[in-house]
This record gives sequence, structure tokens and C-alpha cells, in this order.
Amino acid sequence: MCLDYVVDSIDQYCNDHRRQSEERIHANIFQRILITGWCMSGKYLGNYLVVLYMTTKFMYIVVSVLQIFLLSVMLGSNFALYGIQVLDRFFRGVHWDTESRLFPKTTLCDFTIREFGHPKRSHDYTVPCVLPLNLFNQQMFTFLYFWYAIVILLNICDFILWSYSITPRNRLDFIRRRLHTRKHSSIKEMHDQSKIIEFTHGYLEADGFFILSLIKENSSDYVAAEIVYRLYTEKFLRKYHNKITTAAIYDHINGQNENVSKRRHLCSLIC
Repeated sequence: MCLDYVVDSIDQYCNDHRRQSEERIHANIFQRILITGWCMSGKYLGNYLVVLYMTTKFMYIVVSVLQIFLLSVMLGSNFALYGIQVLDRFFRGVHWDTESRLFPKTTLCDFTIREFGHPKRSHDYTVPCVLPLNLFNQQMFTFLYFWYAIVILLNICDFILWSYSITPRNRLDFIRRRLHTRKHSSIKEMHDQSKIIEFTHGYLEADGFFILSLIKENSSDYVAAEIVYRLYTEKFLRKYHNKITTAAIYDHINGQNENVSKRRHLCSLIC
């Protein structure tokens, strides 16, 4: 029952008449690029969810990088290169917790001492002093730097993997693998490449594939394969056959109209 609801919901989204699939067929290359990369062009272009998701992934990277540069501004130093300096000291055999210009542990302090009994007489001294708070600050900001670096690398890797997974070729391979399972491999329509391509790029498009990918990642591959099979057999093939039948009927009507017009033209010539 729950699977029926999921299949009907995906079909309702993919088979929405507002998705303007017929109009996008005649778009040129420049228009297709804009459609693929600009989500504000409409919610019914077949890639709206994908572009929003990829934009969110990209913003994760931007926010992580900006946090490092924000720390550089607050600390008044080039904090973006601090981790590289720590790694350099580590590989040179120098302890990473040694004193740095960013977090000095010792400095020179100026003192003014007045003589006892002579309030107008004072002596200025400059002595070295220790900054114990920087011992904690250096460890804390070193941890923050490498934490942000790991987050940035993970976000970049995740962005690249998703960018590859939504390519047309990978989407087609994803659908083929789910349809060519042992359970459904004997069905004739499972090997019709033209129908599978139309199902992937014409019916599901990028958003439908994205929904199926999330289902696969959050449930199991078996559930995703079952949903793909039911969408293909119960929803798409029915629509595909009805479309072919309707087109054949219109072609037949057009052919009859052409024959009638030819007969009328011939009768007018004879008369």
C-alpha cells in the first residue's frame, strides 16, 4: 500500500502536464544549458529539484571556505595558510605546537615600578612574560582549521559525485540495471532500448531520477528497483501505448482527409 502511494506520487510529479516537455524538445543548445543550470526558469522543467539540491551542495562549500576567511579577518592574520604551516612543521620533525607568529606564547611586557617613599620617582622595566591563554587558543584554532578543511573536502567530493551521477549516461545506466534484474529480465519491454531511453529522459528526466536515487540511498536497492519497474510497466508503458494509438488515429484521420481532398480536386477538374 505504501509502495503504491510512492509510485503514484512520483508518477503524478513526472507526468505533470505543466512540465512543458514538448516545448523543450525544440529548444536550441543555449536554451538547454539555461534550462539545465538555472532553477529560476521554472518549477516544471524536469530539473528543478536537482538544481536546488546541487545549489545547496555548492553553498555548503562556499560557507565552509568563508568561515576560514572570516577567521583570518578576525585574527588579523592569514589564517587560511595556518594549517599548511602546521603540516610543514610536522613533516620537518618540528612539534606542531611550537610558537608561531599567529599565537605567540612569550612577549615583552612593560612595567612601571614606583619607589617606596618617593611617589614621584618611578622606574620602567621591560621583561619577558608568558601568554598562557595562547596555549589553549593554538590548539583550539588548529582543530577548527582542520575540521573546516575536512568539511570542505567532503563537500567537494560529494558535489563531484552527485554531478557525475546526474549525467544522462549514468541516469540511463541506473534505470537499465534496475530493469534488467533477474525478476523482470524475461519481460520483452525490459530490453526495448528506445522505450527505456524515452522512459529515462522523457518521462523521469533529472528530477525523477533524483527521487529514485534518494529512495535507493535511504531504503534499499530492491525498493528502488521495484519502484522503477512499476513506474515503467504500470505508468509509462500505458502512457506510451496510448500516445502511439492516439498518434495512429490522427494519422489515419489525416490520411482520410487527404484522400477526400484529392477526390474533390479530381471531381472539380472533371466537372
